[in-house]
Amino acid sequence: MLETYDYLLESLNMSGRRFITVSEYLKRPRKAKTKSVVVLRHDVDRFVGHARKMAELENRLRVRSTYYFRYPATFEPQIVANVYEMGHEIGIHYECLDQAKGDLRIAKKLLKQQLREMRKIVPVRTAAMHGNPLSKIDNRELFIKINLKEFGLVGEAYLGVDFGKILYLTDTGRNWLADKYNLRDKPVAGSLPRPKIVSTYELIGLINNGLDGDLYINTHPERWSSDYVDWVVSCSKDVVVNATKAMIKKCRSNNFK
Repeated sequence: MLETYDYLLESLNMSGRRFITVSEYLKRPRKAKTKSVVVLRHDVDRFVGHARKMAELENRLRVRSTYYFRYPATFEPQIVANVYEMGHEIGIHYECLDQAKGDLRIAKKLLKQQLREMRKIVPVRTAAMHGNPLSKIDNRELFIKINLKEFGLVGEAYLGVDFGKILYLTDTGRNWLADKYNLRDKPVAGSLPRPKIVSTYELIGLINNGLDGDLYINTHPERWSSDYVDWVVSCSKDVVVNATKAMIKKCRSNNFK
């Protein structure tokens, strides 16, 4: 529920951490000696209205974060503009390599077109891959093979971050339990070990009890509803999706044996 996310933000505020956007973190001097930070990143896969409500909550608490919208799936210009006007960063939740069925030339063309259309509404300086669990294509491979400056980008939200220095936490699968239902939404090897927690209240407890260091928290707004019935429906969908992911994970594992 969105109310629980409110409690999480209050806990992070009480911890003394400074909230910064993804682009601010990517541009931060590597040897910067500052107090601990928290990077809030939101992947807007569906239910765009949830993203606006989350942004409004953060705005009331004077918290800035980064919202990644899929183009064209969740890029609703008026909502995106509203979120930006609240002081949040807007990025592209790209899936161009998947859309191009792995063709790098077509994927680059799609990325240029999508960024051009998005930038008619808001500035876009960073990108984060959308991980389609049904596809074998990892969209991050696109950003390994292109020059970010060619597209006016300062970085990619996974590839540009040293996760050995900042703790990555994600609500993928509707829990914080690292990899149980996570096929794509995870950083590279060498990352800081993640705590074995499931619920947001467990995460809040860790923060309140002195969890140290920088945090990078990735959420999906569709999982943070302000309406109980809507939340139950969303939970039910996640149960089905998680079962599908578990099956895919098992099949792919067996193929490598």
